[in-house]
This record gives sequence, structure tokens and C-alpha cells, in this order.
Amino acid sequence: MSGNEVSRSDASLGAIAENAFDIAHCWCTLLKMEMASARRNLRALLISALVLPVLARSEWLSLIALISVAIYSLIGSWPLALLLGAILHLSLLTLLLRRWLRCSLDFTLPQSRAALKRASACNE
Repeated sequence: MSGNEVSRSDASLGAIAENAFDIAHCWCTLLKMEMASARRNLRALLISALVLPVLARSEWLSLIALISVAIYSLIGSWPLALLLGAILHLSLLTLLLRRWLRCSLDFTLPQSRAALKRASACNE
């Protein structure tokens, strides 16, 4: 090999190494940007997980209060209207809880329960 061929191969190896470094740098930059985006999204999800139940509860109570006012306008007695509103609230809450329990039982497959029992038996 002549000196000219060696310097050309060194130059091409240097260019390949430089390109590989540029690609790795781009991937690291992309990973940093994705992690920052994931962090922002996680923060938004956590905030919404705290705020949405509060908003839903306040809307629910507002609806029950509106129904209680409607009952008062029909019968003219606040104590009775509030009592009927509370009974309505508790009955609707009971219906929702029963439906939620029924749905949660539908989502727990027998295979999943058996696998969970096997896994808990192995841990003991």
C-alpha cells in the first residue's frame, strides 16, 4: 500500500466515524425531546386525574341541587325537597356502584383470576 491509499482510507474512516457520531447525536437529541414531551404529558395527565373527578363531583352535586330546587317548586317544602334530593342522590349512587361492580366483574376473566391465583401461590 502506498501512503496515498492509506491517507484516503483514513479519511473515509474519519468521515464514517463523523457521520456515525452525527447520527448518534441526532438520536440522543430526539430521545431528550421525547422524554421532555413525555414528562409534560405525564404532568398534564396527573393534573387532569386530580381535577376531573372534582369537576365531575361538583357537576353531579349541582344537578342534584337543581333537582331539589325543582322538587321544592313543586311541593313548597324545603326539608322535604332536600330529603327527596338526598334519597335520589343515594339511589343513583347505589345504581352506579352496582353497575360499576357488574362491569368490573365482566372485565375480570376466569383465566386472569386463575393466573393471579397461580402467581400468588408461587409467591408464598
